[in-house]
Amino acid sequence: MSSSAARSFPARFGGRAVSHAGGLEDVIVTSTEAAKAKPTAPLDSTTGIVNKPRSPAIPSDEVLMDCIAKGDKEALALLFRRYAQMVRGVALRILRNTSEADDLLQEVFLFIYRKSALFDPSKGSARAWILKITNHRAIDRRRYLQSRHFYQHVDVGAGLELPDPRSRVVEDEEVLAEVVGKPTIEMLLEALTEDL
Repeated sequence: MSSSAARSFPARFGGRAVSHAGGLEDVIVTSTEAAKAKPTAPLDSTTGIVNKPRSPAIPSDEVLMDCIAKGDKEALALLFRRYAQMVRGVALRILRNTSEADDLLQEVFLFIYRKSALFDPSKGSARAWILKITNHRAIDRRRYLQSRHFYQHVDVGAGLELPDPRSRVVEDEEVLAEVVGKPTIEMLLEALTEDL
């Protein structure tokens, strides 16, 4: 064991370094010093090494929103994993279309990434803010789709008759004859050549 490493061990385990004739230092932990030392973490029974307890350092939604405002994409990914299913569920209930709900899911989290600085934790939780954004955007999207007749399904084959294109030509000729006059139309038709 190197001397620099040996010097750091006494401080860690409550022992003292003793120098031997060979120049190597060993760590000696006396029983009284070991009894006085209160370990900060429990010892692993198989290895005898101090295990540091891993605290569940799960950041809150508000902390994630602050990190996203600073441009942290990992925080956005974590927030997405937490709320994607909920956002998609709300969107699906309002839009009643899976592809539109998936599009809205992406749109909501893109909005969160771009406008996370607008979030104010004093006005409510991040979860409520995300739900509010989802609800408003889904309703706006539904209104847009309704105005484009997205939800009105027309069965093309059921009772829909297409007009005969030749009947329209006759109607157009009659209208033109009333406006220009029948002799003028006959004169123009005679002047046309077959080179078309």
